[in-house]
Amino acid sequence: MITLRNIALLLLVAAVFTLFTYSLRGITLFRQSGPLAHFNLLLADDKGGDIKNPPEDKSGDEKKEVAKEFYNLGSEALKNKDYHKAILMLNRAINYNEVYAEAYAKLGEAQELLKEDEELAFENYKKCIELINTNESPTDDLVKLKADITRKIEKYKALEDKLSGYNDEFIASLMNLGEKCTGEDNWILAEEIYSLILKVEMDNDEAAELLRKTKDKIANE
Repeated sequence: MITLRNIALLLLVAAVFTLFTYSLRGITLFRQSGPLAHFNLLLADDKGGDIKNPPEDKSGDEKKEVAKEFYNLGSEALKNKDYHKAILMLNRAINYNEVYAEAYAKLGEAQELLKEDEELAFENYKKCIELINTNESPTDDLVKLKADITRKIEKYKALEDKLSGYNDEFIASLMNLGEKCTGEDNWILAEEIYSLILKVEMDNDEAAELLRKTKDKIANE
């Protein structure tokens, strides 16, 4: 039986879920849709027009040279605190050379300083380290760059770990609430709660199985 108490409880759960979701928006770029590399390759022109891609007729060495030119322009813009231009130029550098570790590092720095793109900064820093790790013979400069970037991303990792802890607590609370509802034969509310859990944690097999059983109960009533 659905009572006013149950409706109020459901509204409270929905409100908590909404607040939790928005509190994560600043960091959940770790789960962003679409790969980072694809994002970095989508480059608007200076006027914000169509996406540009490097000419296919250029050789690998020519593309690297062009990438270096864009990298230098981006570095200069970063030095002058023109962060939007720096991001544009560094994205173009990566467009011509997808394994340009230094460009990912500078891009992350520009995004971090801009304050609007700190989530992407974290992702680009991680990409920089990933590329250096795959380099069998990294130069001394790359080794130093990796150490510098590793120190920079510590604060992001700490926040990621903290949010992960909050997420586990939130899921556990919802699971307990769902089990309480099923114990009281409140299948409608239980269904809503298990559905909420799967929106937060799509690979939660236990919640998926409980939701299936709950739906079967509702269908057979």
